[in-house]
Amino acid sequence: MVQSQQSLGKPPAREPAQQAKMRLELKKFQPTEYERFSQIRASVFPDHPLSAQELKSFDDNLDKTKFYLQRYSCFNKDTGEIVGLADIGHMA
Repeated sequence: MVQSQQSLGKPPAREPAQQAKMRLELKKFQPTEYERFSQIRASVFPDHPLSAQELKSFDDNLDKTKFYLQRYSCFNKDTGEIVGLADIGHMA
């Protein structure tokens, strides 16, 4: 016997809402992007903002013989705007 979704207490299937889609691209982080990095980080951690100079100083002073750090910028492919950041590295 086949039961419908409604008879099983599930809502009927709906068509997915039309959502705007953003085409993204990851690129290796460039030193010219520290200002945008600071802005995005401040929006995520508003209680602990860091300036572009502070972020660059942290990166420049990292002992690269002991720790690995690689940053990436996430771009909106249509506008060229940096919309996010990512990094890979050691947890300190």
